[in-house]
Amino acid sequence: MEIICISLENNQYFLVTQVGPLPVRVPITAEVAQLLLALGVPQCS
Repeated sequence: MEIICISLENNQYFLVTQVGPLPVRVPITAEVAQLLLALGVPQCS
């Protein structure tokens, strides 16, 4: 599993990961999103 980016859609954060050939979006809390962004995970454009 590879973390690609953090997506924000309709006030809900998602961790976008790559599992094999498939991208997977996992809902996460705003706090976890802020922590991951602070650690350098990019935000999806």
